[in-house]
Amino acid sequence: MSSNFDDCFDQLFALAIKPAWRLLGDRDEAENVAAEVLARALVRWTVLSDSPNLPGWIVTVSTNLSIAHLRKAKRWSPLLSLVGTNNSHKQTTIDERLDIDEALLGISKRQRDALVMRYYLDYSEAEIAGTLGISVSSVKTHIHRGLQSLRLLLADRSEPRVARD
Repeated sequence: MSSNFDDCFDQLFALAIKPAWRLLGDRDEAENVAAEVLARALVRWTVLSDSPNLPGWIVTVSTNLSIAHLRKAKRWSPLLSLVGTNNSHKQTTIDERLDIDEALLGISKRQRDALVMRYYLDYSEAEIAGTLGISVSSVKTHIHRGLQSLRLLLADRSEPRVARD
């Protein structure tokens, strides 16, 4: 391969997009992952350009980023089902995230803390209990009641979001 990043870009992009496309099943998301892979490669280009392992590095990073993307989508899935969307392999829309964030502000602090730790930070119930200094059964109760409260708050949003100035 050439030592010039620009000369290698198309070939590296093709290498990066293949595993992302296979794992994500979405061309746009695969392109986003491939772009991130190449951005990371560019930062490390002085070391990577002479490496015989460059193609393997590109494929490995693409695969790892795609898996991380799927995990992130999985964490959002229970909350997205509350807003009527369950895009397990798609990124959430900005409106969906804003709706969830606004609804989270409308529930109690303890419930919000438990939900954020569970679904945003991917903590186990035991980890949440230790962090909050409460029992695991209390964590389960706060998560259950928090989800109930979110359902009610999100069901009340009847008008579409209007752009704000």
